[in-house]
Amino acid sequence: DGGSASSSLTIGNPAPTITSIYPTSVQAGGDSFTLYLNGTNFAPGTTVQFGSDSALAPSYIDTTGADLQVTVPAADIAAPATVNVTVTTPYGGVSNAETFNIDNPQPYITALNPFSRVKGLGDFTLTITGGNFEPGATVSFGVTGGLLATLTDANTLTVTIPGSQVASAGPYPVLVTNPNPHNDSGNFTSLPVNFIITPDAQTLVFSTAQSP
Repeated sequence: DGGSASSSLTIGNPAPTITSIYPTSVQAGGDSFTLYLNGTNFAPGTTVQFGSDSALAPSYIDTTGADLQVTVPAADIAAPATVNVTVTTPYGGVSNAETFNIDNPQPYITALNPFSRVKGLGDFTLTITGGNFEPGATVSFGVTGGLLATLTDANTLTVTIPGSQVASAGPYPVLVTNPNPHNDSGNFTSLPVNFIITPDAQTLVFSTAQSP
C-alpha cells in the first residue's frame, strides 16, 4: 500500500565488570580504608556493595569507567569474614563478584598467670589474658611453638606447658598466634611477654606485659 513500517531499537547500557581489587584483605578491627577497583563500565552514580553494605558511594570514578575508589568503613571489617565485592550502576547493571578476606586480628597479651615458676617442677597450665584471641590460636613458649591453646573467650586462653621446656632458669618469651587460613599478609602474632623460670623459690619476680 506504499506505507512503511517503523521500528525502534533500544540500546542498553553495558553491565560493569570488576577485573581486580586492591587490597584483597585486611585484618579485622582495623580502621576504615580505601578500596581500589579496576574494571569496565563504572558509570557516574555507581555504588559498591561490600559484604552486606550495599550503598557505598565511590569517592572517585575515572572518566573512562575503568577505575573506582571507595572508602570502606571500620564497621564493615569489625569481625573476621570472607565477603563479596560487587558494583551496581544506576542503570541496574550488576558486576561479577570479587572475594575479599577480613582476616583474624593481631592478638595481644596483658597478663600471664602464673608469671613465674621454679625450674624443674613439671607440666603446668598457663593462663594468658589479653585480647583478639581467635579459635585455633596457638602459643609459643620459649623455643617451643605451636602449642594448641584452649580458648575461654576472646580475652582468655589456657595452654599446657611441658615440664621439659622449663628445666633451666631464665626468661621464656610467650607469644600468641592467630590462624591465617588464607595466607594473607599481616601480623597474626602478639608481641612477646616474658615468663620467668627461677632457679629456686627465693627468687622474686615481677610481671610485665604489653598494653593493647
